[in-house]
Amino acid sequence: MGCVATAKIWRVPSQVATIQGAIDQAAFGDTVYVEPGTYTESVHLRSGVALVGAGAHQTVLSAGGQRVNLVDFTGAYGVTIRGFRLEGTRNGLGCAQPDDVFECSGNWYRAAIYADGHNGQDGPGNCNWTSAHITQNVIVGNDIGLMLYFLSRAVVRNNIFVHNEHALVLNHHNDYALVANNVFYANPQIAIGSSAASLHTYGNLVVGSSGGYVTTYAGQSHAACNLFQDVVQLDLPVAIGVDGNELGDPAFVAPASLDFSLSPDSPARDTGCFFPADADGSPTDLGADGGTAGSWYGAAITF
Repeated sequence: MGCVATAKIWRVPSQVATIQGAIDQAAFGDTVYVEPGTYTESVHLRSGVALVGAGAHQTVLSAGGQRVNLVDFTGAYGVTIRGFRLEGTRNGLGCAQPDDVFECSGNWYRAAIYADGHNGQDGPGNCNWTSAHITQNVIVGNDIGLMLYFLSRAVVRNNIFVHNEHALVLNHHNDYALVANNVFYANPQIAIGSSAASLHTYGNLVVGSSGGYVTTYAGQSHAACNLFQDVVQLDLPVAIGVDGNELGDPAFVAPASLDFSLSPDSPARDTGCFFPADADGSPTDLGADGGTAGSWYGAAITF
C-alpha cells in the first residue's frame, strides 16, 4: 500500500470554523493549520493528516479541566501533531488510577495526546500502524501529558512537558517508540513511564520527578545521552554513567518563564549522540533545542 500525499492546507478558523471540521474534510497528506488563538475542542485525527498550530506560544488547545483526550490519533497512521500548547486535561474515571497509570488498560485514562493502537495495524512493515510524529509542542498542566496505549507508535521529539502529574506514559504498550530531545520539567509523579515497551530514549533533559524513568515489564529498550536532576526512580536499561546518561543540572535559562534554552556553560550543550549535528553544525545539544528541529520555541509556524 502506498502513502501518497496531496498538499492542501485547511485553515482554522479563517476557512473552516472548527479543527475537527477541517480534519474531517482533509485527505491523506493534507495539513490542518490552526491559526493563533485558544481552542477548546477535543479532536480525533485521521490518517495522513498533519495537525499544525501557529506555534506553541500562540496556539492553545485547552481542555479546561474536562476529562477528555485533547488530541486522539487512535486508529490513524502517519499523522503529525506540531506547534501547540496543550493544557488542562483531567484524568478519566472508573478504573483509571491517578497515582498508577499502569494499573488499568489505557482506554480508561485521558491525556492531552492519546492513542490506542488495537485496531490500527495491518501486518508488520506496512505504513498503516497507528503512528504519529509529535514535535515542537508545550504540554503543560495535564494529569497525563501523552499516553500511548497498546501498539500505538510515536516519534516524540523537541517537546516540552511541564507541570503534568504524569508527562509521558506508554501503557501496556508492546511496541516501539522514540523519545528524543525533549524537556521534562516538574512533572511530579512520572516524567517517562514505560510498561512493556521497546522505548528508545535519547538526548532528553529530565528534572524534578519522583519517577524520572519508570519501567515495568521492560522490552528491548535503549537509553543514551540523557541528563537527569532531582529524580528518585530511574529504571534505565543501563546504569547512570553508561552510554552518556548522567546526573546534573542542565542550567536552563529561565524555566519559570518556560524558557528551557541552555545557558552557555550548560553541561547539556554539545553532548548528544546518535543524531546529526545542530543547525549551526556543532554537536547536538540535549533537550528541546537540540538537533535539526531545535530552536523552535517562540518562532511562528506559517504556511
